[in-house]
Amino acid sequence: MNERIFYIEQEADLSELLQIIKNARVDTVVLVVPRHAFLFESIVNLQILRSTAEAERKKLIVVTPFTPGRKMSETVGLPTFSSLESWEQKIPEDATVAVKNEPPTKTRGNIKKVPIMLEKTGKETKAEQTEPINWRELLTRPSWQALGLLCIFALGLLLFLFFLALPGATITITPERKGIETITNVELLSVENGAGNSVLSQGTIAAFPIVMPFEKTLDFPTLTKIFEGQNATGSITIFNGFPEQRDLKPTTRFQTAEGLVFRITDWANVPAATRGADGKLLPGTVRANVIADEKDVNGEFVGAQGNIAPTRFFLPALPESSRPNFWAESDEPFTKGVTAWRTEITTKDIAAAKTKMQSELLAGAENDLKTFLAAKNQREHQDLAFFPGEEFSTKEVSDIVVDEGLLGKNQERFEVHGKVTMSTWAYSAAELHDLLASELSTKTDPKMRLTAIDFDASSADLLEQDARSGRMKITITARGAEEFRIDPRSEAGILFVNAIKAQIVGKSIADAEAVLSNREEVANAEISVWPFWSRNIPSLPENIAIELKEE
Repeated sequence: MNERIFYIEQEADLSELLQIIKNARVDTVVLVVPRHAFLFESIVNLQILRSTAEAERKKLIVVTPFTPGRKMSETVGLPTFSSLESWEQKIPEDATVAVKNEPPTKTRGNIKKVPIMLEKTGKETKAEQTEPINWRELLTRPSWQALGLLCIFALGLLLFLFFLALPGATITITPERKGIETITNVELLSVENGAGNSVLSQGTIAAFPIVMPFEKTLDFPTLTKIFEGQNATGSITIFNGFPEQRDLKPTTRFQTAEGLVFRITDWANVPAATRGADGKLLPGTVRANVIADEKDVNGEFVGAQGNIAPTRFFLPALPESSRPNFWAESDEPFTKGVTAWRTEITTKDIAAAKTKMQSELLAGAENDLKTFLAAKNQREHQDLAFFPGEEFSTKEVSDIVVDEGLLGKNQERFEVHGKVTMSTWAYSAAELHDLLASELSTKTDPKMRLTAIDFDASSADLLEQDARSGRMKITITARGAEEFRIDPRSEAGILFVNAIKAQIVGKSIADAEAVLSNREEVANAEISVWPFWSRNIPSLPENIAIELKEE
């Protein structure tokens, strides 16, 4: 048996040590490893060395003064010694060893070896130059078993490092938001009464009187229609299933399922029902002529629609329960129905047009004022607004005009013109916003911050108005939103993030979601992990990232 000693530097990596084991033409490889060498950073390194040595059918011995390194080597089954002296005492006398005090020469990388070997024979020592190593032959010599084992261990090491170092999680938190409201009194003071010349008191903002006339023209459809067609006619058989005779006066209505109405033209005496020899009930019958109404039940002209095929009729005057016992049927198509009509403007049409115009003027005045102020604000770089609602403004319809010469005209549409004047007070939206924000901030929880003021959800009521002094007092219910302060840049935010990490580290995703949902500061939390197939939060807090989602 022969051995060779290799002195390993602290920075020598695993690949260099593997090359030593493979290329050494000896039965036993002795590695002298210093303290805190890279080799001892992971027990996996020693396992790979041991497996490679076994694959090469070589014995591997580790010599190191580093106690933790010896324990790791012993754990993987490698013979281990604290010094060369202790190792030399355990080998046979005729073993071939390297002289320990021979200065080593550098080979590839940071690995050192002893090139001169001394063969001990009794007390005489003869120096013998080591045989030169054919590196080309060693590097090209196939060793599929060793290569396969190396690939397996390399893959295992990669997966181990992957799962140890790469797993991570990102927690995206939406802070809990709560509604907040306060009731405050606001006074509008007209600039015409000195509001613009002095500092306004708390709760007072400047107001600007606005009096705006608006005009509108409406294209109104003529509602009156004169029928000039012809109503359809036909004959029906009336059936009476009641035990007594029924007498129907002229113009009695019979109706189809489609809503067409026909009226009988003469009296119709319908006999009572009788029973035949077989005991069956035989309805009494009578024939009657009918003519269609000008309009159906929906108010539409009938005309040619009255030329219907044979069908069944019911009496709309009878209750639903009696209709199966009294009905009518036609056995021939109805004829003579012609559709023709014309429009005619009447006083009813003009009155309806004026009513419609007044309603639209009053309803549209506020929208017209909004359009006017939007254009004014853009043009003059202002932010004027006004309180909507009847109590904060006056609207006066001054004139609605329809050409009276249109009466009796055959015309499908005609124009109506109207004018309305709207008066109100405008104010600076920014000033009111700042005032309400100040009031809401006094109601905000110290652990939270005011995030928004919802003007659409806020409501205002008029307390009093004095046009002479130019004052309007209003009570406003201001509504907004507040959310928890968990800014990770602040001290409180850092404490919150650290507390969250401590609670969820190493837990399953489901358990982590349950923990987060129970935090009063959290409205919603989204968890994403890496690798994507992982089902747990990383066990290292530094691999957990906390992000805030702004709404």
